[in-house]
Amino acid sequence: MTKSLFVRRNSRLAALWATGLLALAAQSSLAADFRLASGDGEQACPGGSYALSISAAMTYEEQACKALNGTPSARLLGGGSISTVGGWCHVKHKDNSKQAATLCYSLPLRLHNQDNSCPAGHRLVTVQEAALFNAAACKALDGNQWHVARLAEGGSMGGTGYSCGIKAQEPQPLGNSLCTTAPLMDSAR
Repeated sequence: MTKSLFVRRNSRLAALWATGLLALAAQSSLAADFRLASGDGEQACPGGSYALSISAAMTYEEQACKALNGTPSARLLGGGSISTVGGWCHVKHKDNSKQAATLCYSLPLRLHNQDNSCPAGHRLVTVQEAALFNAAACKALDGNQWHVARLAEGGSMGGTGYSCGIKAQEPQPLGNSLCTTAPLMDSAR
């Protein structure tokens, strides 16, 4: 894909889906740590973890459902929920019922002060991973709201000053890279 794609926070996943980038996430996926937190909503997640988005729950459905560990259902970011009622995993886009738990995730992300480079034992975060796990990726750029970090395959992500926007291709040299120690793994779907 040669077309540069700048995606704002509110439309990021829809735009990635429309361009086929989100579908690629099913081929190579980040190993996020999913866990339940007591309480209903994003504020229930402990420090360093974030409420799992509906899109991430759908992409990582098997891992997300396993994380419920017998809990019938849990809140997802954006007002959705995930449940294993009846032995099947279900992701709902909107669910107004009160939830006893929220499904949270954490990722080992760090900002490296060099373009297209990560320290030993790390790799560049992909565009798809930055979109699906945007809260953690944006937090990793927290040191300066105007940071722009390199992503895998020539992409980039801006800090909060850029609304944590993502470009599929960034031809300009950058001063930072967004890195992780999490291995790429096949999606469960």
